[in-house]
Amino acid sequence: KAYLGGEEIGECFVLSAAAFSNRDVVQDWIFTHSLGVAEPYRRKGLGRCLLDNTLAAAREAGYRHAAISTSITNHRALLFYANCGYHAVDWTRQLCRRSLKG
Repeated sequence: KAYLGGEEIGECFVLSAAAFSNRDVVQDWIFTHSLGVAEPYRRKGLGRCLLDNTLAAAREAGYRHAAISTSITNHRALLFYANCGYHAVDWTRQLCRRSLKG
């Protein structure tokens, strides 16, 4: 988290992929669940700093790979992640079901 004068202005939250699967192939992966910076502090490098520090801590903890996701229409995020070394691995659509009834 990033704070300014006691106020939280940014956060990068990651999970171990092992939280989703016990398969050996995912044990050294992290997934960035959320990365956000408060509006007045965006475009100043804080998001990059949060992500870089989080990835460094993950590397130090033994993780070797990282994943992140965003909407295909979130062009700013796609460019930001590409500039941080990520690359697209697929273009998928999510589906949801409004009700579990019949």
